[in-house]
Amino acid sequence: MVKLIDPLKRKYKIQFWWSGKCYRRIVCGDKRLATELEARMRAELSQGMYFPERSKVAFDEVADKFLSEYAVHTKSGKKMAIYLRRAKTFFAGKQAGSVTPEDIQSFRQELALTMCQVSVNHYHRAVRRAYNWAIDRKLFRGDNPASGKKVKFTNERKYWRTRFLSSDEYRKLVECADEGLKEIITCAVLTGLRKGELKSLRKKDCDLDKCQVFVQDSKTGESGYVPYCDTLFPILDAATKRCPDPELPVFSFSNFERRWERARLKAGLGDVHFHDLRHTFASHLIQNTNGDLKAVQDLMRHKDVRMTMRYAHLSPGYLRQATLTLDKTFGNLGAPVAPQLPLAGAPVASGNAAV
Repeated sequence: MVKLIDPLKRKYKIQFWWSGKCYRRIVCGDKRLATELEARMRAELSQGMYFPERSKVAFDEVADKFLSEYAVHTKSGKKMAIYLRRAKTFFAGKQAGSVTPEDIQSFRQELALTMCQVSVNHYHRAVRRAYNWAIDRKLFRGDNPASGKKVKFTNERKYWRTRFLSSDEYRKLVECADEGLKEIITCAVLTGLRKGELKSLRKKDCDLDKCQVFVQDSKTGESGYVPYCDTLFPILDAATKRCPDPELPVFSFSNFERRWERARLKAGLGDVHFHDLRHTFASHLIQNTNGDLKAVQDLMRHKDVRMTMRYAHLSPGYLRQATLTLDKTFGNLGAPVAPQLPLAGAPVASGNAAV
């Protein structure tokens, strides 16, 4: 209903009921403007997009909608649920619009009491991602309080794990592993594949003719081929021949954690994680290729070269080799000879001296 309430100031009152709730609004202008605004309000209410309603949505509701409508369809959905469960406890009873950057900073400080800064960043990113999704879906209007511009993330570079196995440590680990685990460890070290990528590797993904494997279910969501060396060929050849169906996985990961722990402890490698096998691949690769960071980045499938730079210190010689290339350009020109200064007390020749 649109009603004129002040002819002099041309004020109109919009009032109507929707889902058992009365909505009112005062508009200055003409009746046509007020009628159009009423129609827009009704349309936004029908789509759940009316701003006054969105500004009152609880943080819990935003997190639950994000998890059920988006995160559940992603690979990181289970981890997102863990991160946002902690955030829902911290922001319990708060509206999404009332959460401030100061609240996000307090959330980070509470997390830091029981976990490292890298983990704190994970929880922070989950909250930021939920807000961005809600803003895109028009469930929430306003600035993202968890934005990295408003609340800084901790620099994770100094916390990056760079532990890798020496050739002797690798040999001990393989000797202490059972037959099935030996294949998994060898494939991880010689290809750099992640644990999840190895678990999802199927017989049809192994191209023995071209010595490469196809990674479909990667961490980054991008598929592609990864080449491997001749040492791995007989292992993959035997593993694929055991698979009767091309859709079956190549390696068996049953009771994997127990098998891995037994082999790791037996080999005396108490500080080694399975993901360190991927670091082992990259570390030895960069040492053997004289610091070819581009090749390592492509084989590791890093989107950001900064991830690859963590291994650069393992091959400092490549910087020396890079400077030696300047000899080709400037070496034949000769080095300039520094002028000889006269000794103290020696006579200085005059420009007018007779020759």
